[in-house]
Amino acid sequence: MGNPSSSQEPSEKTDTIESFRKRLESLHLFHDEESIKGLEALIGQIEPLIAGRRLEKIIHVLSILADLEDMSDAYMIERLMKTFEDGMAGAWSLGNAARQSSAKVSKMKDPPTLFGLFGVLQDPDVRRGLLFLFLVAGALGRQMSYDGVDLREETVY
Repeated sequence: MGNPSSSQEPSEKTDTIESFRKRLESLHLFHDEESIKGLEALIGQIEPLIAGRRLEKIIHVLSILADLEDMSDAYMIERLMKTFEDGMAGAWSLGNAARQSSAKVSKMKDPPTLFGLFGVLQDPDVRRGLLFLFLVAGALGRQMSYDGVDLREETVY
């Protein structure tokens, strides 16, 4: 979609600007020449947004932000902060565990044997960590339980 003002002849564009100036003066909104020039410059910058229908999208985004601001209350902010803090704490713990494990493994000259791996199971922290992983796997398995749909059948959407 082209710029509508670029298709106008120079004399038509000048006439449009002059009629715009007269309209502004009749509304008594802007009294000095600098204000009118500033407004014309602003309109020149907004014109491509209007022609490309992007200004509407910007207004929709601003409307969504205003709605979010209206909906935000102290309780909602506290819940969002708690969720963020919990997520960061989990990421921090996972990062620390990965760094510690990496440091221990990098100090080993040879990888452990299969029986050596089973020997690690004597450590209660290792068993606790494995239990955690097994419980997470169980929760994921429950969420992926069979729902009776045969995925081999062709489905038309």
